[in-house]
Amino acid sequence: MVLLLMMFVNPVNVWLENISTVAAPPSTTPTTNQTSTTINQTTTTTGEIVTTTGETTSTANQTATTTGETTTTTNQTATSTGETETTTGETTSTAGETTTTTGETTSTANQTATTTGETETTTGETTSTAGETTTTTGETTSTTNQTATTTGETTTTTGETTSTANQTATTTGETTTTTNQTATSTGETETTTGETTSTANQTATTAGETTSTTNQTATSTGETETTTGETTTTTNQTATSTGETATTTNQTATTAGETATTTNQTATTTGETTTTGETATTQSTIANSTKESSTAQFQLGSNITPTITTECKLCFEPDIRSEPPYGTFPECNTL
Repeated sequence: MVLLLMMFVNPVNVWLENISTVAAPPSTTPTTNQTSTTINQTTTTTGEIVTTTGETTSTANQTATTTGETTTTTNQTATSTGETETTTGETTSTAGETTTTTGETTSTANQTATTTGETETTTGETTSTAGETTTTTGETTSTTNQTATTTGETTTTTGETTSTANQTATTTGETTTTTNQTATSTGETETTTGETTSTANQTATTAGETTSTTNQTATSTGETETTTGETTTTTNQTATSTGETATTTNQTATTAGETATTTNQTATTTGETTTTGETATTQSTIANSTKESSTAQFQLGSNITPTITTECKLCFEPDIRSEPPYGTFPECNTL
């Protein structure tokens, strides 16, 4: 029975892996009052290698509106060891940028971030966004006891270019709550070379947002950051924040030996409209990945439950004799 069940279960797993790499079309479903709650989420990744080649992201006329959002983070700790960040050929140009903040409250207490020997390398990445509109109303995100552990992850990004035109982000009353979030990475190496970022007519509006961070500590040891010739262009960027509240308490993030390599990754989004009011609750989720290598991976929802229906039969071989009766036919019993 166990062998028969394994024969039927394995094709289902292969089918799920095959459809997980298909990119979903732009979402245009209006959703209001999105609530996302994550409790006791633990993600452990060991020896993960992610390689992306030829990545290109284009975004134009991006508009993001968030209303009534609250962000609360508790007991978050970020620790990085041996972090090294090198940026070559980066250029930053900002024209006509307007930032308006009203009634914003930011409180940070006892936040701890430790980075040691981290290396970040990005080469020739291009990102372009056109006509994207995102509207979020009454979104609530709650994360409790989230643990993410990544060991030996390698990510390489080559030829990245980021261009954003006419981007508008409006946030009103945003509330996000994160409790006991732990992210551990060891030996992360990230290298960025010749990265170009261009943003035109970006508008960000935030109303009633409150940011509060408690017990946050940032410690960096042996961190090396080199930026050479980086180019970033921002035109007519408008950011408006009103009454923003964000609370972070005891946040812990540890990064050790992580390597990320992305090469010539291309993602193009044109005229995408997303209106979110979705409610998602995740409790005590543990994901372990050991020495994983993939070019694209999508996580299927937990509501997919394969139904396996089969009929097992037990058959007996015929009895072959030289004397009558000369044998019997196979006898099959349905289990």
